[in-house]
Amino acid sequence: GRNVGIGAYITRLGQRVIQKVTGAPILLTGYQALNRLIGRDVYKTNDEIGGIDVMHKNGISHDTVRDDIEGCERVVEWLSYIPEHRDGPLPILSDPAETPNRPVEYVPLSSTEDPRLMLTGCVDSSGKWLGGLVDKGSFQEILDGWA
Repeated sequence: GRNVGIGAYITRLGQRVIQKVTGAPILLTGYQALNRLIGRDVYKTNDEIGGIDVMHKNGISHDTVRDDIEGCERVVEWLSYIPEHRDGPLPILSDPAETPNRPVEYVPLSSTEDPRLMLTGCVDSSGKWLGGLVDKGSFQEILDGWA
């Protein structure tokens, strides 16, 4: 849901902000109050002033989700990358073939290729997997709407 007033300040103090695509604006005051202050109807919804088009594209929201369930799943996924307790062992790799010391096999052939493939890895034209820097399938582009 929406996050208004001091809650909007507190939200941004967190390490990560996940915002729903619709119906979850982060704002200090509602659109009706701003319209009264301006003296005319400039805004029609709170999403216009605190939705993802403002907050995600300006780096306030780190990621966006369709609904609360997807948001909870994203939080659990992010938590799965950290140890259970301080100074604890890192979580076990899901694919034993992907060791931390594996080489980065993907090398861009031209400046027009997507540089993110060095992180994610990809399948080459012959169908062979070329590993990237991170575990296969684990890359998430955070702040992808920013800049």
